[in-house]
Amino acid sequence: MTITLDQARTKLTGSPWSPVELIGEGGGGAVFLCARTSIGQDLDAYGSLLMNTTANHLGSGRFGPQPADPKAVIPGLVGRLLLAAHTRSGIAAVKIPHVPATGGAEDLRFQREIQAMKQHKHPALIRLFDTDARTPPTWFAVEYHSRGDLQQEVNREKYIGNPLAVLEDIRPIADGLGMLHRSGFVHRDVKPKNVFVADDGHLVLGDFGIVLPGEDVTRITGAEIHSRDWVPDWVRFGDLPTYTKVVDVFMLAKVIYFLVSGGDNVMASQAERAFSALLTKFPNARGLEATLSLLRKCIVLQEEECTISDGAALAAEIDRLLAAETIDPRARLLFSFLSMSLSTGQPLSQNRVLSENQPLPPIQGLSGLQVFVSPSACEFVARARSFGQNSVLEYRIGNATSKRVALPATGGSHPGTWSDPIHLRATKGVPVGWQELSVGGAGPSDISGFMLYAL
Repeated sequence: MTITLDQARTKLTGSPWSPVELIGEGGGGAVFLCARTSIGQDLDAYGSLLMNTTANHLGSGRFGPQPADPKAVIPGLVGRLLLAAHTRSGIAAVKIPHVPATGGAEDLRFQREIQAMKQHKHPALIRLFDTDARTPPTWFAVEYHSRGDLQQEVNREKYIGNPLAVLEDIRPIADGLGMLHRSGFVHRDVKPKNVFVADDGHLVLGDFGIVLPGEDVTRITGAEIHSRDWVPDWVRFGDLPTYTKVVDVFMLAKVIYFLVSGGDNVMASQAERAFSALLTKFPNARGLEATLSLLRKCIVLQEEECTISDGAALAAEIDRLLAAETIDPRARLLFSFLSMSLSTGQPLSQNRVLSENQPLPPIQGLSGLQVFVSPSACEFVARARSFGQNSVLEYRIGNATSKRVALPATGGSHPGTWSDPIHLRATKGVPVGWQELSVGGAGPSDISGFMLYAL
């Protein structure tokens, strides 16, 4: 059932949104590009004001009551337009369900989609702007990404034969899935068409239309399967398909392969043949063998063969791979630290892990650590990540101390992004043997990962 533009205008009457064009349609409803009605009203009012002013000046010279000076209106209008542009709230993708609200199963599904977005706020998950206040709701608005999705070839060009770039950009989505999984939800529809490209280039997972809370994943039958080309075989061909967290892991792994290969959708039964062909096609691609080893843990025939349990575990595996593959090939790993707490979005100092009434004290950094240096080394390199956006880090090994750097250190990056390499050159060198390592800065630390290598 297709919803026309005129029907959308009728359905959105009284809402803050005016439909511009149909941009997508699926089993659950139609999605329209919409503009805030208030912006259109502002522009119409200003246009009428200009026309009236011009008409008065070109008329017979008999002036009635003078209209407001257009110059006096501009600041307020421009301010509202700039605010809408800055917050990206002036336009939105508004979803309208195909089936009129009746209080039935489709309404519950629509409300579940809204609730999942309200409950999970993450840079790599689609952002909910607005929703119908009525019960049941008949529309909702999410952020609109004009660059489109990963199904579009233009958005995939930089990833072909470049597995490390793919993992860098996919990693936040794995972390976003980890957030869903921690609260018992399964996305179930992770595929290129549902991964959007933001204006700054970062990837955003959208379309929560078939997201399920944990209590429902074992009750959904095969009739609920939507993306048959992307779900695992045990879901597609199972007698009673169930959707556990590893379904999302499997599907995101297929997206990774899709991007590296240049648009191929690998089948689990043909994975080894496809992986071998990829190695032949891109023999010099840095990190490809390690990436394929990661995919072998995810793209499997049986659910129990998937050794990565959820999105957070996949994000941690990607972290380890990136830390190892993006450091100088001569490097020797001396120390590594990874915290799974990143998926909670809480600083380490706020975690409660001892008991309900005994919070973990603020962590001042990693100090008093002992690492073995062999052979002696003059040069070291580290990478780090943090929960926040304004963290300052330095590290010290033996008597040598690195410069202080702000995290994250890469331009346009988000919390949880690994920094650029942080180099340290020890003037006198660090001798063979056990050496003390300290990592941190002033005040409580929100460092969630640190890797140190000797060159």
